[in-house]
Amino acid sequence: METRRGLSGATAALVFPERISSIVGLLTVAVLYVWLISKFGYLISTATIAPMVMWMFGMRNPLALVATAILCPATYHYTFFVALGVFPPYGEWFDLLDIIQGN
Repeated sequence: METRRGLSGATAALVFPERISSIVGLLTVAVLYVWLISKFGYLISTATIAPMVMWMFGMRNPLALVATAILCPATYHYTFFVALGVFPPYGEWFDLLDIIQGN
């Protein structure tokens, strides 16, 4: 259906006005995430922001949100920092990796 509209030259607004608040909210969360990583490191920031983003996308199950807070940082940590050998971003104020690694 959308392909047919595109081929026929019909145009549609790319951003619907009712979606602007969601876009601004997601941008705000992304900026907050970058700031949190710089201050608290990767694990705490991801465990905080991942459920927040899932909530914004409509997930309301508390058990799923808790699972997201635990599984997202653990999965990403293992994939990028253990398996691929990328250095994790460390926090300026506090970093959970210091405690986990015994530094």
